[in-house]
Amino acid sequence: MNIAAIWALLSLMARRDRVRSTVWITLLSLFILTTVTGMAKLLPTQVERDAFVAGVLLNPVQVAYLGPVFVNSVAGLTAWRTSIFAVFVGLFAMLTLTRHTRALEENGELELILAQPIGRMWAWRIAIGWSLVTLFVLGCIYAIVMVSQQAPLADALLYGWSFTLDGWMMIGVTAICAQLSSSTRTVHTWAGVVLGLGYFCNANGRLHDNWLVWVSPVGWVQRTQPFAHNNWWVLGLGIVTTGVLVGISDLLVQRREYGSGLIAPRRGASHANGLLLGPWRFWGYQLRSLMLLWWAGATLLAVIATSLAQSIQTQFQSSPQLVAVLKMLGGSDQLMQAYLSFMAFIMAIFAMSAGIQAILTIRNHEAQGLLDAWLAGAWSRRLLYVVGLVWALIVASGVMYIYAVVIGVLADQTVLTISQSLWASTVIWPVIALTVAMSAGLLVWAPRALPVIWLWVVANGATAVFNDLWKLPDSVVQWLPLVHSPHVLIGQAVTSYIWVVLAVAIGVSIAAGWGWQRRDIGR
Repeated sequence: MNIAAIWALLSLMARRDRVRSTVWITLLSLFILTTVTGMAKLLPTQVERDAFVAGVLLNPVQVAYLGPVFVNSVAGLTAWRTSIFAVFVGLFAMLTLTRHTRALEENGELELILAQPIGRMWAWRIAIGWSLVTLFVLGCIYAIVMVSQQAPLADALLYGWSFTLDGWMMIGVTAICAQLSSSTRTVHTWAGVVLGLGYFCNANGRLHDNWLVWVSPVGWVQRTQPFAHNNWWVLGLGIVTTGVLVGISDLLVQRREYGSGLIAPRRGASHANGLLLGPWRFWGYQLRSLMLLWWAGATLLAVIATSLAQSIQTQFQSSPQLVAVLKMLGGSDQLMQAYLSFMAFIMAIFAMSAGIQAILTIRNHEAQGLLDAWLAGAWSRRLLYVVGLVWALIVASGVMYIYAVVIGVLADQTVLTISQSLWASTVIWPVIALTVAMSAGLLVWAPRALPVIWLWVVANGATAVFNDLWKLPDSVVQWLPLVHSPHVLIGQAVTSYIWVVLAVAIGVSIAAGWGWQRRDIGR
């Protein structure tokens, strides 16, 4: 071990994190601040909060995804409403760890660091420690935000550290995934699938009050019950679980070769198929694993969502109070339509993420110098760009439409038909296309800033769910098209806005294609 080498590694991590982590932490902290202040303005009196909670408890959709309300205070309602932020914190933790481990190893920077007297295990453990501290800082800032709004210090600390725990557990999961695959993109996909499945398992566990709530870090955040019962023991159990996950990853990293994963990539044929000489088939071959994994995940999530819908429908039919409330609102099936509309919105976020992953594949091939070899052949720059962009759209669109077909087949046809499900996906599709186009634009004009697109996805998702509390000005919301996408399943009319989004997506794609032909490959 060498102090100078450790300092060099820490300096590299700080340099890589000084913008990205600062922006992530700032954005996630603003989410909490605007939510707690918005809740105080929306429900200023105890009578209003009691009435609001009574309505929440009658709505199994909100109980499934946000859990029950444990205390009717502003802080308690904020903790209940913001528990879904655990998904965003988990995403931040995943990206932070891979940036300092697998990404460094994949692009060769870690090899330069290991040339110093530091040791491979020290480099790994320092990266883990750096990521853990980053999430701890985020949790402390969350606590400071709540204390600034007159919340008790101990309760605020439990609230903030519950999100730290969520991030730590995702660090443990991502650390294990990083040992299984040698590709950063694959690690992101595997860890992201675990995060998504955990979210739905938590929803199922909430509906049936069973052990599935412990499968998801989101469930752990809700189980701490800050500002109510203050279950500190959940925090302790989570720390032990994180230690076990990190310990397993530590053992695995000692048993794999540098630059490889424990799951070896499948060997290709000794002679290439003649069809691979064409760019369309070649890009499809490159994206096949990513595409199949995302599409299989969409199918599985559709099955889970349908089972949740059946449970919600059963609770809905067994609650006379809920029937009366919904009849007043204009129809006894409104609850199921709202649930299915929300699920379509969630799948849109997954589809956007799949498209980003496909664009990142192009960036990875460029960083590894593979594009130079391809362009030395018969492929033109323009063809390479067009084919890559179209395949990214195919991957993203497949996630959305496979989900739409499966849930349309499995759902109660009196509530949702296949044609309605496909139409709802089509209305949201321009936002997915715009996300892919923006990713392509960043790939061309600012490739090092390409990960920023994840923040744009998070901002779209969070604002669509929480803008009723945040009340952001139209000058801000207009840049978040997912917020404006009509939810046709609950009767919102389709406006010309989707054509505007589609036109912008086409314009960005054309501009990116123009720039692609004029910039140097690898820069």
